[in-house]
Amino acid sequence: MFGAKNMTTIINPGIRSHVEPESANPTQLIAKFLDVLREQDSTTRASGSSPATIRPEPLAPLSDLPLPFGVPARPNARWLAPVQELGRGSFGVVMLTRDKKNRMHVAEKFIAPPKSPNDRDCFVRETQREMSAALWEHKNLVKILWASWPTVDNPNVIIGMEYLAGGTLTERMERKQGPWSLSATVHIIGQVLSALDYLQRKHGIVHRDVKPENILFASHALQSLKLGDFGTVVPIEHPDTKESIGTPGYIAPEVFNDSHSIEKCDVWGTGVILHQLATDDLSIVRFGRSKRPPLPVNLLLLQKFSRGIDPTLLPFPDDKIALQVIAEKMLRSDPIKRWSISRAHKAFQDLSKQESPLRVLPALVQAKQIQRPMGFEGNRHGVIPGIGAQK
Repeated sequence: MFGAKNMTTIINPGIRSHVEPESANPTQLIAKFLDVLREQDSTTRASGSSPATIRPEPLAPLSDLPLPFGVPARPNARWLAPVQELGRGSFGVVMLTRDKKNRMHVAEKFIAPPKSPNDRDCFVRETQREMSAALWEHKNLVKILWASWPTVDNPNVIIGMEYLAGGTLTERMERKQGPWSLSATVHIIGQVLSALDYLQRKHGIVHRDVKPENILFASHALQSLKLGDFGTVVPIEHPDTKESIGTPGYIAPEVFNDSHSIEKCDVWGTGVILHQLATDDLSIVRFGRSKRPPLPVNLLLLQKFSRGIDPTLLPFPDDKIALQVIAEKMLRSDPIKRWSISRAHKAFQDLSKQESPLRVLPALVQAKQIQRPMGFEGNRHGVIPGIGAQK
């Protein structure tokens, strides 16, 4: 129990002057204390104010915020002419805009600020990270050209990006009939891993939303591939978020499990895309705009993805057994056992240099034998070249 002297330490100085703990017993002290509180309460009510009401200082408008260091400001609106809408989502709208001064087309993302003041700090922090992508230099990352905070004339955050007219990987996957070739799969996944490896090594950042929709092409050629949409990027060391960010079907198990370890979540998302390209199995993710009949979501496979995938249960074509070995490393449910971005990137660099990717398999696995996947018969001897007999 608190004695009289202890009780005076939790009373504010204005009240302490009314109380004499040395000359009063605890019962008298408490009674006196309550009397003083009633007296102060009646005084504040008469004056029409409340001591419990705390008026927060008004927040500075977003227009007063500076752009991140080194990020170019949006050109004067008189040089920009809207052409058409490119896309729309929960974040806002992406518009195709003609830059009359530089005689080129750009894609501008218009992001509406949150209405609740409680969401303001998080919005500003995430927007500044996306704007800072203007400082990144990598051939497989969409280039951020400029940015601006809301103004009197436009209430949205605006981020200008290079315009890529070749569409997304999602659109190409919807049009594609059958699995992608080995060379195309190796090229696409290798370029994505190159961009992700750059973000982690140079900037200590993870993307957190690797999916076909965020992989774009400047033209019809596969060589023009770029990874975009940096609204979900976060530092590896200080993620400062408890939200499960990502797209269902591409989210790593540790994100579902509220783990603070997010370093390898991009490896998982890229591994899912690898599996889709190599096998043409799109049952994990439903494509709403697909011209093909929508494939049913296989709940058993979805459950397996939340726990980790055993690629031997998902048939890979004969010429992509090397990719199956890599997929098994990238889709391990335990992030500690899962390959890192740099390790996966190195594996695809090795594959791209080989005339026959099957020859690099002994370097990818400790044992020289792998389990035969369902649907794979091997050659007439049941042997994969460079590996040995199947068991």
